[in-house]
Parts: sequence; structure tokens; C-alpha cells
Amino acid sequence: MSTQKMMNPVWLVFAGVVIILFLSACDNKPKDPNAINPDDIIVNDTMASASDWTRFFKDMYEPAIACANNHPAKPAYIVSATPMNKGKALITVRGLDQTLFECVVSMGNATVVEWKAIDTKQFNDPAFRPTSAGLPLPDSCLNNVEVKTKDNKSAGWISYRKPNCAE
Repeated sequence: MSTQKMMNPVWLVFAGVVIILFLSACDNKPKDPNAINPDDIIVNDTMASASDWTRFFKDMYEPAIACANNHPAKPAYIVSATPMNKGKALITVRGLDQTLFECVVSMGNATVVEWKAIDTKQFNDPAFRPTSAGLPLPDSCLNNVEVKTKDNKSAGWISYRKPNCAE
């Protein structure tokens, strides 16, 4: 095929479309080497017997991380999480500056669909600190449980409030 025929606008458009389709099919997102697959998380006895959101921890892990990563004052941690209807979850996130946000997130792809500041101060649910938020502070009213994966990697810590403990 001659150079003149290759420079034909039809061929150029065709080549452009092929390149765009190829690039759109590629997953160009960088892979986080520290990302944890929720299926690899070990559900410990405390989580399995809990009457709160942590019994759904494997399902809530990716949405919780998406919301924590969305908080402007990092590191951030989860103070409350609730599965909702239609494949969504409501996650409450506290940042390093103590600001609170409610995050509605899609459970299927961990996409934040709603984000708003709140001023509630009281939370009785267990808190989850991803490893990116650092170790939980020592507190005699909290039972801090490390969440591990099958390959002994830490996913973070869940802090359960002890019963009959003053705040």
C-alpha cells in the first residue's frame, strides 16, 4: 500500500478508532501493591459473633477504604458503617483534623456517590482504622482487634467498646 493511500482520511480515522478502542479496553489504573483483597481477610471470632457492622466486614472493607481515602484530612478512619439497600453502604469517616463526613458508597465498585460533612459526635459502633491510619491509641475502654489476611498481612484494627465502660 502506498504512503498516499495510508494518508487517506478514511484510513486515518479508522486507525484512530482502533487505537482509542484498544486504549479504552486496557486497565491503565496503577495497581496498589498494598491493596488487600477482601476475600483474603480472616474473619476472627469477635467479628463473626458481632451484632454490629463488623460481622459484614469483608463486604464493607472496600467501601470503607474508598471513603477513608476520600476524606480530605488523612489519615482517616471509620467510626460507623451500615449496609444499605440497592447495593450501597453508609460509612461515617473521621479525619486527622477530627472532621466527620458521611459517605454513601456503591458496594460493587467502591465508588463514592454522596459525600457530606456532619457534626455528630457520639458513635457507639466499633471503629475501623486501616493500616494507613496507624495504630489505634491505647484506651482502657477499647478492645483493639487486629484484622489480618490469610498471608498474615495487617488490614487494620477494629476497636470495640468494652461494656459498662465510661467514655
